Amino acid sequence: MKYIAMDCGGTKLQSAIHLPGAPVQIYESMGVGHGSGNLTANLISAICSALPSSEENFDVVAICLAAIPVAVEERNQIVSAISRSVNTKKVILSTDTLAAFFASSQGNDLVIAIGTGTTALFEVESELVEISGLGYLYGDEASAFWLGKQGINLALQYHDGRGEKTQLLEMALQHFHTTAGDLTNLIHQLDRPVPAISEFARTVVALAESGDLVANQIVQSASEEIWKIVKAAKSKTGISSVKLIGGLVANSDFYFQVISNQLKSKEPNLIVERPLVNPISGVEAMVTLPLTPNSIKDLYIYGTEELSQLEIPDLSLSYLDQVSDLLLLAQETNRESLKSLIKMASETLKNGGLIHTFGTGHSHLLAEEIFYRAGGLAPVYPILDERLMLHKNVIQGSQNERLPGLYEELLAGHPIKSGDTVIIISNSGGNQVSIDLAIKARELGAFVCALTSLNTAGSSSARATTGKKLHHYADVVLDNCGIAGDALIEIPGVAFKVGPTSTVVGAALLQAMVVGIVQMLQSQGFHAEVFLSSNMQGGDESNQALFAKYFEIIPLYR
Repeated sequence: MKYIAMDCGGTKLQSAIHLPGAPVQIYESMGVGHGSGNLTANLISAICSALPSSEENFDVVAICLAAIPVAVEERNQIVSAISRSVNTKKVILSTDTLAAFFASSQGNDLVIAIGTGTTALFEVESELVEISGLGYLYGDEASAFWLGKQGINLALQYHDGRGEKTQLLEMALQHFHTTAGDLTNLIHQLDRPVPAISEFARTVVALAESGDLVANQIVQSASEEIWKIVKAAKSKTGISSVKLIGGLVANSDFYFQVISNQLKSKEPNLIVERPLVNPISGVEAMVTLPLTPNSIKDLYIYGTEELSQLEIPDLSLSYLDQVSDLLLLAQETNRESLKSLIKMASETLKNGGLIHTFGTGHSHLLAEEIFYRAGGLAPVYPILDERLMLHKNVIQGSQNERLPGLYEELLAGHPIKSGDTVIIISNSGGNQVSIDLAIKARELGAFVCALTSLNTAGSSSARATTGKKLHHYADVVLDNCGIAGDALIEIPGVAFKVGPTSTVVGAALLQAMVVGIVQMLQSQGFHAEVFLSSNMQGGDESNQALFAKYFEIIPLYR
C-alpha cells in the first residue's frame, strides 16, 4: 500500500511517506496550532509543503492535527488542497489525540498525551471518550503551554513583589532575550505565542528538578491536574493502566516520575507507563484500521466520491488573504525600523537634503513608487538607469545588476550628498550594484536603508549563498517578510509557485514611511512639500511651484 501519514502538532509537523520496497521518507517542519493566525490557511500551507511533489498515486493520505477547524467548509478546503497536491484515493483527517491513542493503547488503557497541549482518550463500550483537550484558552492543564505560562506568570509576580523568589525570572529573560519590563509586551506581540511559551516548559521542569521551590510547585500542581483526568476516567470505566506520551514526558524522566508518583499515591495498584512511541505511528495505524466516523469524534474520511465533489477553492482569494496576513506581519516586524527610517529621512529633509531611491528589475517599480506621487513628497529622487529596468533588454538587465563598478556610472550622473537618505530596494539583497551603491553612499555620509527580504537573503536556495548581503551594509533595514523565492501560492500541477508579494508589501512600507515623515515634519513645525493629484482642481498649479523649486537638483522634474 502506498500511503502518507502526517502528524501536525502545535509545535512540530512530521510526515512519513510509505512506498512499497522503499525506505520510509520522513519530513519534519514547524507545526500549526491555535493562536497562530489564520488556522485554515496555515494548515494548508504547512500540510501541502510537507506533501511530496512526485506523480505517485497514493491509496491513503492520513493526517492528524492539533487544531482541526470546526467549520465543514474549512475542513473541506484543507482536504481539497491535499487532493490537488497529491494523487490519492482517500484522505483521513482527524486529531492528534486519536493518533496518540492508536500509537500506544493496547486495550483497557487511559492514554494521556502531554505535548504543547494535553488530552486524554479511553474506550467505553466500544466508543472513544476524550477528557481535557480543551485547548490553551480553557484547559491543557499540565501541558508544555500550561507549564510555560505558569512559569512566566510566577516569574513576573516575583519581579513586581507579589511572589516568592525564583530563578524563573532570570531564565525567562534569557529564554526570550528581553528585559523584565518588556517581557509581557514581547510575548503578547509574538506571531506564534503558544509554541514560544511552550518551549519555556523545559526550563520550568529543569528548574524544578534542580530545587527551585516555585518551579517545583508548578510541576506538582501539574501532576495533580493529571490525577484529576485519571479520576474522571475511572469514574466512567475500569482503567487498569495509564500511558503517558508526548514530547514533555518523553524528554523528562523527572516530570514523568513526578506524575507517576502522584498517581500511585492516589491509586497504588495503577500501572503508569511511558511507552516510547512516536504519535505518527498512531496515524500509520489509522491507515489500516476499520474506522467508522460515526463512532469516533473528529474523524473525517473522504473517499474517491467525496473527493470528487469537493469545491475547488479560489486561490486568487487565498492570495489576497495571505497578503493581508503578510502586511500585518510586516507591520509588526518593521515597527522599530520604520521609526528609525522616518526619523532619519525627516532629518534629511529638514536640512535641505534629498531622499534617493534605487532598485533593479521589478525593484525599480518601488524606487518610483514614492516619486512624483499624489500625496507623495517632492524631494524624492529615484536613480533610474535603462540598463537595469524592464522596458528594454530584460535578460541583459539581469546580468547588468551583477556587474561590479556599475555604481560609479550611476553616481556620476546622480550625485548623493552627506546627510541625504538613500533607500535601496532588492528582494534578494544579493545584487552587486545594490551592495556597491550602499557601501559608497555610506562613505559619502548618506543614511542608507535596505528594503529587502531577509528570508530570501538568508535562504540556502538563493543564487548567492555566501558573502554579505545588502542588509549588512545598511543603517536601517525594512523586511518585506516574503518567503524565499517571493511567490506565495502553490497550484497543483504547476512546477513553481505564483503570486509574488515583494512589490505590494514593499510599496506599503514605503508609503507608511512617507506618511510618517510628513507627520513628523508637521509636528516639528516644518512644512512638508507634498504633491496634489494633477487630476484634482488646483493640482497643476500646486505642483508647478514644487517643480520650479526642485528642477535644478532633480532633473526629472524638468
